[in-house]
Amino acid sequence: MRLRLRSCDASRHCRCVNSNGQRRSIDILESSESGALFLSRIAPLVVRLHGSEFAFRKHAGMPLDFSVRWNDALEAYSARRAVAITTPSQFQANEIINHRGWPADRVRVIPNPISSTILEAGLRFQRNGRSESIVLYTGRLAPVKGIDTLLAAAKVAHERNPAITFVLAGPWQMPHSPETYGLQLNRKSVHGVQWIGPLEQSELIDWYKRAALFVMPSYYESFGISVVEAMAFGLPVVCARAGGIPETVDDGVTGVLVEPGDSSQLADTILQLLSDSDRRGSLGRAGQAKGFGEFGPAQVARQNLEVYQQARQSSCFEPSK
Repeated sequence: MRLRLRSCDASRHCRCVNSNGQRRSIDILESSESGALFLSRIAPLVVRLHGSEFAFRKHAGMPLDFSVRWNDALEAYSARRAVAITTPSQFQANEIINHRGWPADRVRVIPNPISSTILEAGLRFQRNGRSESIVLYTGRLAPVKGIDTLLAAAKVAHERNPAITFVLAGPWQMPHSPETYGLQLNRKSVHGVQWIGPLEQSELIDWYKRAALFVMPSYYESFGISVVEAMAFGLPVVCARAGGIPETVDDGVTGVLVEPGDSSQLADTILQLLSDSDRRGSLGRAGQAKGFGEFGPAQVARQNLEVYQQARQSSCFEPSK
């Protein structure tokens, strides 16, 4: 089976795949919801749902303007032409099924995989209990990620324990500038928060090793790949009970879940775990075992291949002229 996709903007994506499709036979195409509009004309299409702007804005309490609703309608049209649809969590599957009015079996749940680089680095790493007092966040810094909640919790936690540093790694996508929040790139704020910007994977690995705790306060996550990456390094995680995260994190076993938007509870949980190395170790070991066992690329690839094979066998596709 041949699968030829490239990571690029939607229009270029279609041109690239169309060009390949004219030169050789393509059995199956896979695309995200936002890039699939015309691809079903080229080959049988599998749509992989990652989370749309409509969902991000809805869960962050942001306006759903005309452009967002129009894009949602285009994504619905694309999905109707797909021979199969997959999503990384049952939460997202249920949400999109209800939103689109689809039958329950329209979407198959397949988790996102850890990259092989992260997996191999995690397998070689043993946490020794002497981590720095660093609370790490990785991902987009956007309203749906609960960044306001995280910054409020950081202020409370740092006032009670000035030794704590909160490190935020990722691109800035908040509605106001970093300076509005008292942040400057690569400089620690008065509340112990350091925004270090987007990082290469090798740099992220170093921070996963250095940190004592990982935090993800999102209002919505279709899956939470950053959480799984942290777990792969035995890093205990504190996450909001939102979206697909409760399917990734077993509360009290592989991490701790708090209520979305509750900065006081988030700060209290962070301080409690930083003062309890035994519990951090227990959570980290359980999380690492789950990460290796359920989210490795080989396991996830097998599930995807089953979908591709079924789609290929069931499709009576004829290319558009």
